[in-house]
Amino acid sequence: MLFEHQVLTPRGRLVAMEKLFEQHARREGELLDHGHVPVEVLEAFGAFETPVRHALEAAVAHTKDRTHIAALRKIEKTLNALPDALMGTLCAEPSEDWLGFYRRLIELHNLITDTAAELDPEEYEAMLQRMVLLADSVSRHSRVRMEAAAAFTLLLMQIELQRQRPKKAKRKPKRKKKAKRKPAAKRTEKTETAEA
Repeated sequence: MLFEHQVLTPRGRLVAMEKLFEQHARREGELLDHGHVPVEVLEAFGAFETPVRHALEAAVAHTKDRTHIAALRKIEKTLNALPDALMGTLCAEPSEDWLGFYRRLIELHNLITDTAAELDPEEYEAMLQRMVLLADSVSRHSRVRMEAAAAFTLLLMQIELQRQRPKKAKRKPKRKKKAKRKPAAKRTEKTETAEA
């Protein structure tokens, strides 16, 4: 045939979604210079980081359990890595890894909730609020703007990836049934009768 129709492949669907995401997520106009952090972002970061750091210092001072101290040090390490991740996200293009900071923030949330056995509900809500405000201020100043169209396209991409690469259900190893052994006395009787 003169005009052949190309078949849309699963990879082709993803490419179309990626193009659409870049189109809707790229911030137009004046962009931040590499290394520049807006004052609003710095204030939001300080408002989030300071209480977490104080709580960490207090927790380390009041425990002697090595496992707990190791978990607290892991939180501290993740908290220390946040500024670099923040800088990366602020300057990343839609085609680059612009999610790094948000991933670190989620990782930090998970570490805190897993480690702190007795989190006060009000303290937790306040921390969550500061975390969300920080993520929002980073989003408002980064090169990737997340509004309804971009968020919807991102969700479509995520669902498409899950469709193409479904998680395999973990198989439980089959237990081997133990063969029932007959008592020794009965076995000897049978062998004796068979020989006779």
